[in-house]
Amino acid sequence: MLYSVIIIFLFILIYQYDFREKSTKKWFCYYSILVVLVCLAGFRYRIGNDTITYEKWFETLPSFNRLTMNFLTDNSKESLFVLFNILIKSIFHKWVFAQIIHAIIINSIVFYFIKKYTSFVFTSVLIYFLWIFYDYNCEILRQSLASSIFLLSVDSLIEKKYLKYYSFAIIAFLFHNLAVVLFILPLIAFFRINKWIFILFILTAICAPILQDNFVNFLQLFKYVGSISEKIFYVDSVYFVMTKWSVFGIIYMIYVDVVIYLIIYYGLKQFCNKEYNLEFLLIVYIIFGIAKIFIPLSYRLSQFLGIIPIIYLSEFFIRFIKNITSNCNFKYSSYLILILIFIPFSYNIYISIFSNYQNLRTNSYCRYYPYSSIFDKKIVNDREYIFKSYNK
Repeated sequence: MLYSVIIIFLFILIYQYDFREKSTKKWFCYYSILVVLVCLAGFRYRIGNDTITYEKWFETLPSFNRLTMNFLTDNSKESLFVLFNILIKSIFHKWVFAQIIHAIIINSIVFYFIKKYTSFVFTSVLIYFLWIFYDYNCEILRQSLASSIFLLSVDSLIEKKYLKYYSFAIIAFLFHNLAVVLFILPLIAFFRINKWIFILFILTAICAPILQDNFVNFLQLFKYVGSISEKIFYVDSVYFVMTKWSVFGIIYMIYVDVVIYLIIYYGLKQFCNKEYNLEFLLIVYIIFGIAKIFIPLSYRLSQFLGIIPIIYLSEFFIRFIKNITSNCNFKYSSYLILILIFIPFSYNIYISIFSNYQNLRTNSYCRYYPYSSIFDKKIVNDREYIFKSYNK
């Protein structure tokens, strides 16, 4: 019920402010939604497999006056993340305060980024809520903090202020070591989408299954080298199985991870005469989408850029709906393009919510529905079953 109320309210705000472009109390509503989502994430109780694991880990942390260098260097978590949580524990002592602080940082930065890069803020918030809010706030806490720091660095990257950008990238890396990928982004910041990039994307995606076996063998060379390789073999484990895709599966992944965003890019450019300075980040996101076919690790890497496609999707949906309702010259082609995006994207959201979760006897939505708060501390059996299954 709580989730439904938030979704319905967001649809009302989309109609009022994104579609009709009203301005009265717009930002009051925007920041009110931010407070609601912070409370939703901050006051949750045993929602998210990683949340439960982090809570147990948090209880083992010493206070600052008992911190030793051995504890910091021997800990399985990145050093800045450890220090950050030790600081929280030293001041507040309880895990719930860590949840609240994480939620404030992550969602405040996401909302800041959305406001800066799109006019259709409520559409973006709705997609964020349906698509990655749960992962960012309840599961991948270290990576979502690193991703938030990256969002703060995007301006510096666009403006070629590389010293400032790399300062952010180093901080992000100290929260999550997969943020090492951020160090190469300036090297491809000059990339733009054109017909040759389009053809290269499609050909690479088609060839990806052929490359899969060879890539797995290549990874074996790094099996015993460093923490990054631990991540590679973690995603090749039961949690992110290296999948042998069927022909239909390959076509579907190519379409939803590559073709959709190319259609969005060209649709916005040709029909709406809109271009965005986030284009090269969309290219990187598409590259990770292709790589997911044969490199499971790319799924985690793409989460650093999870807000970028949300910006493009919100711009696309609202501008094309407005185009359909106001511009007869492009009406039928706009309908077709909108359908080509909306149906597969909606299906993707649907299966992410209602599919069977990791071959267990529960649906994916059981991880966060029904909602449990620190005030009622309700135990949900299906959620506990998922946690126990992955922590035997």
